[in-house]
Amino acid sequence: MLFNNILKKLRFLPLLIAIALSSYFAWHGYYGPRGYKKLQELRTEYNKTLKANQEIEQEKMKLSLKVKNMYSNNIDADLLDEMARKVLNFANDEDIIIFD
Repeated sequence: MLFNNILKKLRFLPLLIAIALSSYFAWHGYYGPRGYKKLQELRTEYNKTLKANQEIEQEKMKLSLKVKNMYSNNIDADLLDEMARKVLNFANDEDIIIFD
């Protein structure tokens, strides 16, 4: 009789354990260090890094074009004039100079 009373009280124990384990894994699956929320944060960080990389690549292309135009076999007169004015800090009164 005592044994039957204990079994009746413990009949929901496997269900409670299953619910507790399911809740534990669901919570860690969403909020854990390798969960869905962390995945979203990493995707956001990846997109920001990708955008910054694209901006740097564009700047690199601009600078490499500028360097290419500085070689002695094809000097761009406007670039030479701009660089000379920037280095010498010189301009005429009528000049309008816009630096990036």
